[in-house]
Amino acid sequence: MDKLFVGLDVSLKDYKVCLMDGEGERIGKSFALKNNGDGSQVLVDRVVEAAAKIKAEKVLIGYESTSVYGWHLQYFLADSPELAPFSPTIICFNPAVIDNHKKSLGDLPKNDHMDAFAIADRLRGRLPRSISADFRYLALQRLTRHRFHVVECIVREKNYYLNPPQRICGFAGDPEQPVPQVQRAVPSWRFLRQFRRGSHGSCG
Repeated sequence: MDKLFVGLDVSLKDYKVCLMDGEGERIGKSFALKNNGDGSQVLVDRVVEAAAKIKAEKVLIGYESTSVYGWHLQYFLADSPELAPFSPTIICFNPAVIDNHKKSLGDLPKNDHMDAFAIADRLRGRLPRSISADFRYLALQRLTRHRFHVVECIVREKNYYLNPPQRICGFAGDPEQPVPQVQRAVPSWRFLRQFRRGSHGSCG
């Protein structure tokens, strides 16, 4: 079964596209499209045209995980009626996977067009499990990411609050007296009590 491989290097304002056949040959030159609805429709038209040219029965599309820049494109392509006859499979790669694959291809120029080429070429190999695009999971994904962000903020502020003051102002007492060894998880007020007992100095 002939296949068409589509590599996308997605960014905020646009994305680069590389079309490749099963032999690893590019189909035309790579091109750039705006990362919006109009650009996505042009992409669909170009993919359908290329698939018809090589008589492909299957289309595989890949892109790197790039924050929130690619999810809307993924859903647009998955829901496209023009692509439906080609049973499109859309793969979101971990950037580390593509980076390692580029190293295996030799000394390639460092630009977005070559990144799209590397993604298209990687699609020709063993692929990770594909997860069907479903809008029902989008809200859960956003909530999960927001929860992760909130937890990070709480941990950062908690560590800041519990951080012993001697890390900030030093110990101003007897230079021969060691700074009290207080565990990081011990509240600052407990350290300050030891600080007052052990020294008549002050921070400053």
